[in-house]
Amino acid sequence: MASQVVPTESVLCPLDMKQWYSYPHSRTSLTVTRPMKEHGSGKYSWAVLTSALLIALSMNLTLFSPGPVLNSIRQELHTSFAEIGLIFTVPAIILSLLTVVGGVLADSIGVRRVAGTGAVLLGLGGLLRATAQDFFSFLLFTTLFAVGLGLALPNLPKAIGGWFPESAVGSASGIYVLGFPLGASLASGATPYLAEATRGWQGAFVAWGLITLIFAAVWWIVVREPRRSSSDASRSFRLPKSVLHNFSLWIVAASLFLTTTIFSIEEA
Repeated sequence: MASQVVPTESVLCPLDMKQWYSYPHSRTSLTVTRPMKEHGSGKYSWAVLTSALLIALSMNLTLFSPGPVLNSIRQELHTSFAEIGLIFTVPAIILSLLTVVGGVLADSIGVRRVAGTGAVLLGLGGLLRATAQDFFSFLLFTTLFAVGLGLALPNLPKAIGGWFPESAVGSASGIYVLGFPLGASLASGATPYLAEATRGWQGAFVAWGLITLIFAAVWWIVVREPRRSSSDASRSFRLPKSVLHNFSLWIVAASLFLTTTIFSIEEA
């Protein structure tokens, strides 16, 4: 009697509710597959959220730390008020240019890598500013920090969305966003005391830079890349075209750019 081919069927194994076992045509082979979009356990999701909050905090911690000590920086580096204004304006411009690029890169090579690299650049830029001997070197290190900002900022929501179910993404995003005002408040309030304790604004920048690098190390250690399909990766190369045709997105981006630039000029 000729053998009949039994169609492939997936059955749910009661021992592990997170795996599907598929039996192919062969009776002796067994393959294991998992859902393409995989969410971590509750504890791990919160670990990712904490890492994202620390990176968000370090962004504004480094961005706003020059504000309280601008007079000391201007006197020691012999800069004009116009040059001091660039310290805040350049990060806003670079952030506007690199945010879309950072998102597309993450779709291609991974959120963990791009955001982690950005976090390291944040810390290095903030730390190296303490070694600046003139305005141009200070601006160069500020630019390095701004590049890190542009790489990390658009990918924190992606990390949250990758490890939280859709029903909890909104709440998780609201929690990690708290890092931005916390970082700005901490930089504005604590930088003068750190500068006084370390006998100069350089010591405060060293402290904030080291803290940011520690937060970056936490990101690299804790965060893993969520699983995704190959079709998701291929769609990333079509993203720039859709962004260019999204009028509402550009209106929001322009509003944020103008608001940040005006605030930075007034702060300086």
